[in-house]
Amino acid sequence: MTTEQAASVLPHLTGSFRSVRTATPVPAPGSSAHVEVEGHAIAVFNVGGNLYGIDSACPHRGCPLEKGRAESGQVVCPWHRLSFDLTTGAVAGGPGLLRRMSKPVTAYRVESADGFVTVLLPPSPRTVDSRNPVPGLTPALAA
Repeated sequence: MTTEQAASVLPHLTGSFRSVRTATPVPAPGSSAHVEVEGHAIAVFNVGGNLYGIDSACPHRGCPLEKGRAESGQVVCPWHRLSFDLTTGAVAGGPGLLRRMSKPVTAYRVESADGFVTVLLPPSPRTVDSRNPVPGLTPALAA
């Protein structure tokens, strides 16, 4: 996935982001890997040389999605056959009621840096100091 393609489907990662290099080698085409980055468990897929990253745990029962089969831009959960779009994290298919009740997973921008997986994360949330509030925010009333 090019940077321009990622920016169009992952708008929450445009602008400022943090690049976090892992010690995990980029998986070979047709395979996947599991990485942990700053508390995020991410399933990384190499589909035809393009890297994709989504939450590792299936929202239904927590199955590690990196154990699933990735094809046609989707990964299929091996436990209950839910499928998720590798680009957006949206629920893409699966058994009727289960599909309708399931939530999407988070999609991450993933790149290769010197043969290792690099995950691009949004900036860390800032802590708001009530003594110096951010314009437009109303500080909580003091007790």
